[in-house]
Amino acid sequence: MVKYYHKKRHIQWRWESIDSKMVPAPLGGKLSGPNPTDRGRRGTKRHILVDGRGAPLGVIVTAANDHDITCALKVVNSSLVPRPKTIYRVHHLCADKGYDSEPFRRKLLKRHFRPHIPKREYASQPQEPKVNAQHYPARRWVVERTLSWQNDFRSLRVRWAKKPGNWLALIYLACTFVLWNMCTHV
Repeated sequence: MVKYYHKKRHIQWRWESIDSKMVPAPLGGKLSGPNPTDRGRRGTKRHILVDGRGAPLGVIVTAANDHDITCALKVVNSSLVPRPKTIYRVHHLCADKGYDSEPFRRKLLKRHFRPHIPKREYASQPQEPKVNAQHYPARRWVVERTLSWQNDFRSLRVRWAKKPGNWLALIYLACTFVLWNMCTHV
């Protein structure tokens, strides 16, 4: 379906966004772990990479206690369609503060991405004034919207599948419907 979407609407490679969504996994199973935001109950996380319009390009599943930064490169590499090297010299990647890490930024720069990740503010660090900061409009909302569209599928709000492969198949099916709607409702 990603290839069909690319044929119909052309993937917007210039701006991509990445985020994750934690969901409860009451039955447990592989790739589930204690959810740090839900009093240690079993949970899992779905990570998604979207293009500039919010079309899902890549998805992975991890345990809820895995930090976003540990899975970030896997998500960037999970794109089902190879990223073109000649269309744009620099691809932009938007993420939230959970992905703030200098090693991750360096790896993105090696892959010709320009990271747009807000810095975490720590009380022990002195505040640095922003000098000639180039401002881009907010673009992370497209990944939030796609995650919200996926939550319309009842089977993705709570992981009832014990096998992570079965739940990943449901996520791919939801992504297929999202892409189909994006292709037909132009």
